Amino acid sequence: IDLGERAGFLVQEESTGKPEKNDPTKKNVISQSIKVYANEIDEESKKGDNKFKINIGNEAIWRLLESWIPTIIQIVKDNRDREAFGEFYPNELDREPVLDGIFFRKDSPDAERFSSTLHRDTNMNTVNIELNDDYEGGGLFYMKPLANTGKINPSYNGYEWVDSVKRENTSDIIFPSLQVGDAILYNYTVDHATALVESGSRYSMAFLFDMDNPALREDSGKEILEIELQSMLHGLELDIVLVYDALHEKHVSKVLFDKITPDVTVTCEAYEGRERGDECD
Repeated sequence: IDLGERAGFLVQEESTGKPEKNDPTKKNVISQSIKVYANEIDEESKKGDNKFKINIGNEAIWRLLESWIPTIIQIVKDNRDREAFGEFYPNELDREPVLDGIFFRKDSPDAERFSSTLHRDTNMNTVNIELNDDYEGGGLFYMKPLANTGKINPSYNGYEWVDSVKRENTSDIIFPSLQVGDAILYNYTVDHATALVESGSRYSMAFLFDMDNPALREDSGKEILEIELQSMLHGLELDIVLVYDALHEKHVSKVLFDKITPDVTVTCEAYEGRERGDECD
């Protein structure tokens, strides 16, 4: 934390809100994060080669973290969804996660940004480490999708809403209980945000693994099938159930959506028998 404060927390490109980085009036405002580490495409490599190189954004912070990287990689290997992972890498279940980025984040009421809106990460897995607890309010939280559509309530959107969220669990919002030094793992299917810090400053370190996420890869070469469903049976609520898993060639009984009414349309994307992103939208 001391090293971070000395360096200053500038808004970085991974921001989930307005890109203040390109706003000259806010360029030097202490706000969100420090890019500590990045595994990026080497712009000097030949076109099509996609050679990568490691860029260290803060040498002092990286030196403190470097010896812990094998432990954090093991957290990902031990806790990732092996069944879903095996569908992309069936012959590489023990495939080493690729560390593509480390961001040191600060949320504070006296900064330009002190919360983040609801979003999903595009990389396959993220490890987030809580670095302090001497602040009020704020913190990472997850959203539960609606049972009848599988989607997040559309009213839960934007900074006005997220800044109204209080640090308490509800039927829709989950604040994980994190102590200083605790690590939490989540993947690309998890909707999450950071609530408003009311006093003090919150510091966290985010480790981003596998930015080349096969679940979201547009050039995967797989034909995507989109199914749109709407009930025309007025006065009835219907459940939509998956009864056959073509990928594994087995009969199943998995409720995808429940209590669908005629005014609701649901969609599901799939490729080669697999639900895209391991869920329906």
